[in-house]
Amino acid sequence: MRNLIMICLALMLAPASVVRADRGRVICLYSGKLAASTESGANAPTEGNIDLVEYDLRSGKRSVLVKNFSSGNLHDFSDLVVSCDGRFVAVGKSPTLTGSNDGDDIKLTPNGLLLWDRKTKLLKTIYPGYTNEQMLWSSSGRYLAILDSYSEGPIRIYDAFTGRMHVYSGYSGFTCAAWSARREELTVVVSTVKKGSTIFAQPAIGHRRVLFRWHDTIDAIAALGDGSGYALCDGVGVFLHKTKGQTNRLPIRRSHNDPWDITFQPQPNGPWTAALSSYSYGEPHINTDEALYVFKSDGRALRRIAKWHSSYLSIQPNGGSIVFMRPVGWLENSSKVVLRGQVTWGGEAVVDNRSDQFQFWTFDVPQARTGKMIFDSGPGCLCAVWWPG
Repeated sequence: MRNLIMICLALMLAPASVVRADRGRVICLYSGKLAASTESGANAPTEGNIDLVEYDLRSGKRSVLVKNFSSGNLHDFSDLVVSCDGRFVAVGKSPTLTGSNDGDDIKLTPNGLLLWDRKTKLLKTIYPGYTNEQMLWSSSGRYLAILDSYSEGPIRIYDAFTGRMHVYSGYSGFTCAAWSARREELTVVVSTVKKGSTIFAQPAIGHRRVLFRWHDTIDAIAALGDGSGYALCDGVGVFLHKTKGQTNRLPIRRSHNDPWDITFQPQPNGPWTAALSSYSYGEPHINTDEALYVFKSDGRALRRIAKWHSSYLSIQPNGGSIVFMRPVGWLENSSKVVLRGQVTWGGEAVVDNRSDQFQFWTFDVPQARTGKMIFDSGPGCLCAVWWPG
């Protein structure tokens, strides 16, 4: 009897993370009207109220952060990013397209970039000129980089603590960027066909400096989580470039000449990096092959732990297909990488599909086990982002 009491007391006093593993949280833009609809994409509701909601994946609790965050067109928003500490949520609004019917004079009218502060509960516009730029939060959760690789415009870094926007020009030929693992500075790649790539370190506040140069155009880059160097992808394959100058090529290569995309997700302060490769092929690129690789900062222990194939031609009106896979982070105090996938369904034509459902998985990297789904948004989710919580 005494042993039973001691066991019960131990369970009562044990930290929650011991009893049930923390899986982080998911924030999404949610439309109850769209969730209640069973119509295909072409007939689904396009107007309604949108709430900003959060799901605690450990407790299962659902919280409405901002009721009626927006009202009107359900497709007014293009992206959603959250700082690593969960305090700030940035939401990009889609631009308004206007122009002639023949498409010769299309005009983009920006609708702005919004920022919600969990601490103050305030919602404000921080960049009125936002159209569809990439957004990256620094590891401290203080700085938000706003990047536009299409217009080759300046790089903007917003200080969420002071409300000041820092604008840096001179990045013509910009291709990709990532925050440093240890410093408040952005790693920025500028590439040209003839001269290869120059990699800069752009501090959040201050002047840039050259980190190193590369012989080819770089399509993706990430600072390794342990601070020892960078993972990058060029026209040939994937490489590790160390801060001391050593270069190591990894056996992740292009298998054909169709469009290839790769996304890196380093483990914060850890040795692992996840890399998701994606090939699109067919006419007009309606098939996608994706694979998840992991490797250590020294290039060892590389393995492929998952792969997927999706085809828009196989999507059925009452079924679904997981597309747009992306690594989004790592569970805290573990070696489990988190992936997000978007569920597309509604019909064969892409324009008729409904893409209002997201799923998240974890993959145990050292064990290379099959992924485990930790969250399914169900229909009605317009954008979704995971954070460690």
